[in-house]
Amino acid sequence: MGLCELCGRKEFSCTIIVEGSSLNVCSDCSGFGKVVHTANVPKKRAVKTVLAEDSVKNDFFVILKQCRERMNLTQKEFAEKIMEKENTVHKLETGHLVPGLELARKLEKLLKIALVEHVSVDSTVVNKKESNTLTIGDVIELDER
Repeated sequence: MGLCELCGRKEFSCTIIVEGSSLNVCSDCSGFGKVVHTANVPKKRAVKTVLAEDSVKNDFFVILKQCRERMNLTQKEFAEKIMEKENTVHKLETGHLVPGLELARKLEKLLKIALVEHVSVDSTVVNKKESNTLTIGDVIELDER
């Protein structure tokens, strides 16, 4: 089945007449015209996926500053030790810069701390087809009745 000719987001489930034109539309858009034919569309199954990725902890800047201070190093000395600019260390400690995974791993190794955590995100996705085609709904603004 094709996509809805009005919104372009869902597969069409019925045919409607709008100002003399026949359009194949989804159930959400069927109210914009007179329904002349309804197709039996099987329900889509939701696909549950678990995404896992590594990300830097939210409080990394607090941990980083505490560790540097425990080592009795200034920001300049610490920057030289990790081969970064002093400005970078300042931005990291104030939370204005989130380190990339590579820099975070380097800091973890040097300071013997954990800055990166493994995050799992559950997401439910309904089978959906994206289309780059232009639809009537993209061109006109519909009156909400």
